[in-house]
Formats: sequence, C-alpha cells, structure tokens
Amino acid sequence: MIDVLCVDDDESMLELVAMFVTHSGDFKIDTAASAREALAKISERKYDVVVCDYQMPEMTGIDLLSILRNQGNDVPFVIFTGKGREDVAIDALNRGADFYLQKSGDTRAMFAELANMITQSVMRRSAEQECRRVERMFHMLADNSQDVLYRIRIKPDVAIEYINPVVEKFSGYSAEEWIRDETVMFKVIHPDDLPKLDEALKDPDSHREPVMLRWIHKNGTVTWAEDIITPIRDQSGDIVAILGIARDMTDRIIMERALEEAYKKLSLLGNLIRHDTVNQLMVITGSVDLAKKTEDRERASAYLDKIDAAAMAIKDQLEFWMRYDKTSIEGPQWVAAEDLVTDFNFGINMKGAEFSTDLKGLEILADPMLGLVFRNLLENSLRHGDGVTRVRVWYERADGGLNIILEDNGVGIPAQDKVRIFWRGVGKGTGYGLYLAQKTLALAGMTIRETGEPGKGARFEVFIPEPKFRIKA
Repeated sequence: MIDVLCVDDDESMLELVAMFVTHSGDFKIDTAASAREALAKISERKYDVVVCDYQMPEMTGIDLLSILRNQGNDVPFVIFTGKGREDVAIDALNRGADFYLQKSGDTRAMFAELANMITQSVMRRSAEQECRRVERMFHMLADNSQDVLYRIRIKPDVAIEYINPVVEKFSGYSAEEWIRDETVMFKVIHPDDLPKLDEALKDPDSHREPVMLRWIHKNGTVTWAEDIITPIRDQSGDIVAILGIARDMTDRIIMERALEEAYKKLSLLGNLIRHDTVNQLMVITGSVDLAKKTEDRERASAYLDKIDAAAMAIKDQLEFWMRYDKTSIEGPQWVAAEDLVTDFNFGINMKGAEFSTDLKGLEILADPMLGLVFRNLLENSLRHGDGVTRVRVWYERADGGLNIILEDNGVGIPAQDKVRIFWRGVGKGTGYGLYLAQKTLALAGMTIRETGEPGKGARFEVFIPEPKFRIKA
C-alpha cells in the first residue's frame, strides 16, 4: 500500500482525490489543508509520496517542496495544480518535484493520471534508493579492497572512469590523479609491459586469461600485478570500456623464483659434494694402497694422516648437506634477519668472543640456507681471525637494496687475498665454505664481498636486493 499525503486548501478537492485515487489502486490517503499542517504531519510520520497544490495561502506548494528538500527529505513530490504556466512547472521540477500535473475538467482521466504519477514516483524513488544503496555498498567494498578495481573507457577515447583508493599503495599516485590524467597508467606500467597493456586496451577479448604486468611505484619499487579484464559492450556489441581487477602477486612471484633458486642450490650442492667426495675417496683408496706397500713406519703414518683428513672432509661435507637438506624442505619464506643470523649459530664455540647484532625490524625472503651462510662467516672469523674478541652484525641501506655486514676485530685479510678467498679450494681449511657461501648467495640474487682493512679485522658485506627484504617499524 502506498501512503499518500494530499495537501490542498480546497477541502472538496481533497475529498475528490481521496475518493478517486483510492479506487485506482492500493493507496492510503491522508490530507492537510495547508503547507504548515503538512509540515507538522510529515515531522510526525513518514509518507511514501506527497501530492500538493501550488497556489495556497501563506505558503505555496513549491515553498513546501523547497523546505523539505533543504531538510534532506527526498519524499516523492507531485505538484497538482490549476496553474498552467510553464515557468511554474519548470520551477517545480528544478526544485526537485517528481511530476507536475495540471488540474482539468476530465476528472476520471485526470485522477487516473495522478494515480499513475504517484505510483511511478514511488517506484522511481525506490529504484534510486536501491541504486544508492548498491553504490554505497560497492564503494565500501572497493574502498576497503586490497585489489585495485578500475573501469577504463575505450570509446570514443581512452579515459579512466573509476579506480579505487588502494591504487595509491600500488603506484604512489592517488585515485584522483589517475582519473584526472590518463597518462598516469602509462607512467606506472613497466616499459617492457606497455605493449601488453596497449594490446589489452585495443583487443580486450584476446585477454581472457589474466595479464601479468609490472607496476612501478613513484619510489621506484616494482609490484607484480595480475590483471583480470572484462570487456563492456554497448547495444550494438562494440566494446566501449573494460572492467579490471589488479591483484598484487609480488610475493607469489618472488616465492616461485626463490623455489627455483632453492632447487638450483640443491643441484649445485649435490654436484659439489659428489665431486669432492669422489676426490677424497680417491685420496683414501690411494693412500691405503700405498700404505700397504711401504714398510716405512713414518711414511705409513703420513698415509694414515691423509686418510684421516680425507675421511673428516667427507664427514664435514655430509653434515653440511644434511643440515641444508633438512632446512631446504621449508622453502623460501619471510624471516626476521635477527633469527636468520643467530639461530644457526647454536653450538658454535665463541672462544670468549663477544657476538652482537643490530637487525631490528629487518625481514628477508630466503630459504634457511642463508642462515648457514652467516654461520659459515662467523665460523670463518673465529677460526681464522687470530685472536678475535668481537664480532658484530648490522645492516646499511645501499643503492637498490641493503648490505648485511659481519665484521670482526681480528687480523683481517691481506689485500691480495680479498678476491681469492671466494675461490674454490683456497683457504686454510678445505676452501669449501666461502666458495659455497658465494655460490649460494649468487643463486638467491645476492652478492658477497670482503671490505675489511688488513690488520684491523675482516668485514663481509652481503648485498640483499629489493624486493627481497622489508623493514617493519
């Protein structure tokens, strides 16, 4: 049932409206003899529609309409008047009236049209309210979405019609900047991916599968985004716009690549250990053969020492492999650098040296093998630093990333050996540790160098490129 308030200073007209309109449909009619009485009634209850005469004492129907609209009341409003001036009709519609109907002599036809206007105005207002509700819901969802939602007009020209606020997190440009300047999207998308964007705009139908694009933030960081595109067509079937969702896939891309790196590292370690184990076994079998043939006790003892050293080398290599094999199963993950550096140091004999770290807030995307690298560096300082009493680890920002620095106060490394220490087989031990550390870091897209001052201590700098680290407050 539609609840109608009819306002007119002519009581006979009020009676006619009540009689004819209620017989035309499911209507409930309430009446008011003046605009002021109508305001009082509207303040006390809610009506579905107001039907109001124009010319009334003290206050016209348009004055009543203006007061309601200024109060924020959007109740459907029909001006029903004997005045037939065009300027009155225009004024009424401009101030928010839904319909304007002139009273006429054809009573039945007039009231049938009035009943239709009442019904239409209520239906239209209901539809508008539903549209606003849906729009509010959409904006609430879009504004809180972690994905970028957008609509791009293609015809007659390319323009961004809508994009949600989260785009600023992706690009550094606000939604308003994107909409105001359509060239922003061509600044943000990586130059190598612009052909894919251009193709998607020209032929959206060809991109039924997600499109992977790199977004370049104002600060230079890169986000991998998966764009899902849906074409919008006009009545003739032509594509006039596209709807799109861009989802941040950076972590997934990094994880996939890190997994590939982990598999490569497993292969590398397997080949290295297999090769070195075969060599050490040859030393063992050869020394055994020679020991059997000699009667010289000193020479036989020397062969036994070689056998013992080779067996220990095999033992060390297998232990190293077992440690990595257990940790590599976990795969790459975001880990606190503090934990990565310290967790693998359990059981190391510090020989009285002080060990300190300053890595608060730093997280690295890596597999646990990186922890073994830092363990290796610490062991190297303690074993070869000759009287090391302090080892410190911290980080510094650098172009394109940051350096994690491990520094001791030992004797340092001679200038001529700074590059050679990372060669395979070079060093006071097996020459295996720093070589593997460099290879492991290289597979993860990281580098290592020694920058200490000879005589004042060793300083190893491990470079972590963006976006394989993040700093949390």
